[in-house]
Amino acid sequence: MTPAQPGHRVGGRYRLIAVLGSGGFGQVWRAHDEILDVEVAVKELRLLPGMSQAEQTKRLERTGRASCTATSSPRT
Repeated sequence: MTPAQPGHRVGGRYRLIAVLGSGGFGQVWRAHDEILDVEVAVKELRLLPGMSQAEQTKRLERTGRASCTATSSPRT
């Protein structure tokens, strides 16, 4: 898979602007939601070669739950 670059569109609506940070699971991008015309954060997950489908699914679900928790916090 080709690494994402600034200007790349994700999901037909999120235009990547710049990397905000990175870690073991991937990168977080500052992006622009072209439908709502707002800035958002988009997480690009790094799925490792050799991971089983079950491991990939578990990682995606864990990251999704963590994102939901972060956005429902009264401090965000």
